[in-house]
Amino acid sequence: MSKISTSLSLAILISCLPSASIAAGPPSVVTFDRLTCEHLDNPQGIDVTAPRLSWRDVSKEKGYLQASYRIIVASSPTLL
Repeated sequence: MSKISTSLSLAILISCLPSASIAAGPPSVVTFDRLTCEHLDNPQGIDVTAPRLSWRDVSKEKGYLQASYRIIVASSPTLL
């Protein structure tokens, strides 16, 4: 297995859609915390080719539901 360096910039672009019970209006404010890779908070390197990513989404909006997500990986932020 090849070792994946933390010099890779990971960008998690998350499309968050409110649940159907919320009337259409301005998008809710959502923040993300507890970002982990292979159950580690800030790994210096990992040795798996398909790392497990995890996060917790936080919203004060009643009925908020994350409906989808997309993960983009690049060696630098400009390449995203």
